[in-house]
Amino acid sequence: MNQKIVLVVSAVLFSLVLLVAGLNCEVAEANFVPGPPGIVFKSPVNKTYNLGSLSLNVTLSAFFDFENATRQVEYSLDGKENVSVPTVYWGLGEDFFSTVTAQADLPVLTEGSHNLTVYATYYDGLYNLTTDNSRTSHFTIDFKAPYISIISPKPQEYNTTTVALNFTVDKPVSSISYRLDHKPPTPITGNTTLTDLSDGYYALTIYATTASENMGISETVRFRIDQKTPSPSPSPTTPASPTQSPQPSQSPSPSSSPSQTPLPSPSIPEFPTWLIPVLLPLLLASIVFWKKNKQNSKTFPDLRAL
Repeated sequence: MNQKIVLVVSAVLFSLVLLVAGLNCEVAEANFVPGPPGIVFKSPVNKTYNLGSLSLNVTLSAFFDFENATRQVEYSLDGKENVSVPTVYWGLGEDFFSTVTAQADLPVLTEGSHNLTVYATYYDGLYNLTTDNSRTSHFTIDFKAPYISIISPKPQEYNTTTVALNFTVDKPVSSISYRLDHKPPTPITGNTTLTDLSDGYYALTIYATTASENMGISETVRFRIDQKTPSPSPSPTTPASPTQSPQPSQSPSPSSSPSQTPLPSPSIPEFPTWLIPVLLPLLLASIVFWKKNKQNSKTFPDLRAL
């Protein structure tokens, strides 16, 4: 009697376990009762990274996986030899699926596309379950920011309110925007046209971001809008001269003609200053001699007058 009761209770319990497992089979990815461990990637995922150093982080789940079970997790990077990864057991959940994580630092990655495949094997003494539906993550490494070259506008003056915005980017980007002066950035998808520009000076900068969130910034182009028609510049060969009032004409002097070249005036030689000390005594002596001679002529009259 007791054996029958035990069998009935065991059958009921086994049925309940199967029922619970059937209700939760959609929650655990790639799992069956019994079945291989489910693999869920946390890192790296299918995206673009701007770092060369990444870590592998995956979560494994298995039905009735107890702590004392044996697990083996490996990864293969870009088809190379498998590398073992240590695991950490987090316990059995209410749905009878355990949670195990596997983490490891990946080798330094180069720029370009990569693929990472994770394999998991579970031993519990009764089952030897090996993943035949291993998971692979495809991702890209991109370190460099995009280079932007502005073709138009150029750093010059425009006499129109509409200017073409043309530029080039050296790699694929996920978003593009431009900033005009201190206004908020305006999203664009490619070449466009700047419209409704009033007279004044402008500063234009373009931003482009890759999928790995590397932002490229162009050089700032400064240009001017002036809608006034520029006045013509005077010819350098025939400059315009102001109009003058007419003046009465004068007859040329008979002695001189406007076309004749005036003769140079004769130059007067300079008096040598060194003769002054010599001539001054002679001049004084002459004056004294003249005075004495005059007195003598008064004292002695001329005999010829007698």
